[in-house]
Amino acid sequence: MRSKWMGLGLIIIGVGLLMVKTDWPYTDRLWHWEFGLLFAGLILLLAAITRRNRNLTLWAAMLTGVGLQLWAPLYIPTWPKHWSMILWIVGAAFLVRALVFKERQNGIIGALLIAVGLFAWPKIKEVEGLAGISDTLHTYWPALIVLLGFVLIVMRK
Repeated sequence: MRSKWMGLGLIIIGVGLLMVKTDWPYTDRLWHWEFGLLFAGLILLLAAITRRNRNLTLWAAMLTGVGLQLWAPLYIPTWPKHWSMILWIVGAAFLVRALVFKERQNGIIGALLIAVGLFAWPKIKEVEGLAGISDTLHTYWPALIVLLGFVLIVMRK
């Protein structure tokens, strides 16, 4: 198994170097440490899923999210840069783990964390359908954290 991952790594490095040497378009966007972090997270996530490693899946999904959050604002001007994105990243990591391993509790935790992040996001006022209640959501989003605490206490593994 180790030689397969090393082989995959060499293929990726070789393709990347070929892209640079042949002036492939968009290579300037790929050669940043932020993209390296995103890419490393994706590779770790793939390895974790194929090895059925629950803990590594969660951490690799978080690493992928952090890499995306650092890389995307460089090239997507409208990408949100608020601290609430941390909650979205952690929530998405729990959702990935829930989807891969069919764990309902992690799905609930992930959905609640994403909801908390959405409600804490200052631009929620611009979201169609939520504009009317956005002041309430933006004020009382910590109540969802209390709800998450109750979910964690009540739910069993």
